Amino acid sequence: MEANLEEIGYLEAISMGKPYVRAPYNWVGRHTVEAMRYFGSLAMDVQGTTSLNTSVFVNLSFRQPYGVVAGIVP
Repeated sequence: MEANLEEIGYLEAISMGKPYVRAPYNWVGRHTVEAMRYFGSLAMDVQGTTSLNTSVFVNLSFRQPYGVVAGIVP
């Protein structure tokens, strides 16, 4: 992703209709790479209890509060 930040920024500007800022580490690119690294690292730290494990599937269940979530849609 970091190698293609310029193209990702351009495509984001086209799809969202916002001004295109020609900077390799613009807000979208920088935070996208950080988010992918963060969520990718979570796969290595799976927590929870298991039940009915088979040779094909691993079943995990865990309860965590998500907190307050809000969304604004135009």
